[in-house]
Amino acid sequence: MSSTNEVNKEEEGIGIELAGADEELREKLVQYTLEGNWIEVKKIYRSIPKSRTITVNNSEDTALHVAVDLDEENVVKDLVSIIVEHEKSALKKGNKHGDTPLHVAASRGFARLCKCIIGENEERIELRTLKNNNGETPLFLAALNGNKKAFAYLSQTFHDRHQIILPHLVRHHQDSILHCVIQREYFDLAVIIAHNFPMLTTLRNEHGCTPLKVLATKPSAFPSGIKFSWWKRILYHCILVEPLNAEHRLKKIREKMEAKSEEKFPKNYATLWDFII
Repeated sequence: MSSTNEVNKEEEGIGIELAGADEELREKLVQYTLEGNWIEVKKIYRSIPKSRTITVNNSEDTALHVAVDLDEENVVKDLVSIIVEHEKSALKKGNKHGDTPLHVAASRGFARLCKCIIGENEERIELRTLKNNNGETPLFLAALNGNKKAFAYLSQTFHDRHQIILPHLVRHHQDSILHCVIQREYFDLAVIIAHNFPMLTTLRNEHGCTPLKVLATKPSAFPSGIKFSWWKRILYHCILVEPLNAEHRLKKIREKMEAKSEEKFPKNYATLWDFII
């Protein structure tokens, strides 16, 4: 009986020792991440596999989440490379909101980081369809935050518009990306979405609201909903407004993006525009 107790105490002692080692590892990772000491973070990621899913703040972000949020492109490339070399499941690690590193990149509008996480040849394409606690995919978050470039990149990874099925475009409570972009008054993106996903224009959320009904609650979308002073009314009628259509908007966006060649978007990035138009 005494020998059994001794074994149990020994196992208990080992457990405490391991827990202490894990806490020490976490403290180091937290310190290096907060300091921006990415060299040490990469050393830990490379040598200790479990460090890749250790959280470093109250939001339960990993070091990779933080690097993505700070737009540390080279650091993200290195950390992703270390992760996929051994076990890529760490890329599916969500924070307390259920957001993976790809969700963070999409919500922040970092198209290059989205591509880095998914892979040059889209090796980790399954990451696109993961949902956070609100039922939102990275594509949904890109639209929700009005990030056209990230939305464009993630859209084109599907290659075929019909691959983007309704669950990718709808979150909990049946709010679609069209509901959300109109609610947040990203009207130019709403035109693009309505043009390419017409089934969303009549989709009702759990409150029975269609995107058109949401639009009707936005006075800023209509001149009659804004009370101008007499001189502003005169100026308003003198302003020349270009026709609002998806093709026109997309061509303007494309021209701006092509003019910024130093941003080095992937070669197949232009296929998005063929996909959308």
